[in-house]
Formats: sequence, C-alpha cells, structure tokens
Amino acid sequence: MNYDSALIEKVRAFGVLGYPAHEIVYLVEPEDPEQFVQDIQDPESEIYKAYHKGKTTGQYTMDKALFDAGKANDTDANEKLNQRQQRKKVETAIHERFNI
Repeated sequence: MNYDSALIEKVRAFGVLGYPAHEIVYLVEPEDPEQFVQDIQDPESEIYKAYHKGKTTGQYTMDKALFDAGKANDTDANEKLNQRQQRKKVETAIHERFNI
C-alpha cells in the first residue's frame, strides 16, 4: 500500500519515541488498518523502514545522552547505559534465534 509522506513521518516519529508498532495503528489511523499492520511487519515496506529508522534513532539518541552524561562522571547514567546495553544484547539474541 502507498502512504503519504505525512503518515510515514508520523510513523518514524512514534518509532523515535519507542511506541510499539501495534499501538501506532491507532495513532495514525490509516485507511486500511489491517494492511498497515501487515506493512509495518514487512521488511520491504516503507512503513516498516520508517518505523525501524525512528526506533533506532531514538535508541541511539538516548544511548548518546547517557554516554555523554557518563563521561561527566554521572554514575546513574553509566549504570543506565550499561543496563540498556545488556538488554539490547538479550533482545538481539532473541531476535537472531526466534526472529521476534
């Protein structure tokens, strides 16, 4: 399905904020919600790509902010960054093994 640039940008923005894909459908109100859900799960879809680009950008932005705070001797930031990195390793392993 073809989506206009405004909807694609909204999907990317919600991805930045970390909203799960199954909730975004209610926020962007696409013409065909069922097709939208299929498209957001299809790696070839522009919606999928926009969502994952946003999600990855949001993760990077948070990690970078924590890293910068950690360089300034913020021990809480160091701990949070370490926790995020450990969780990312687990999520990556689950994705690689089970493709979820």
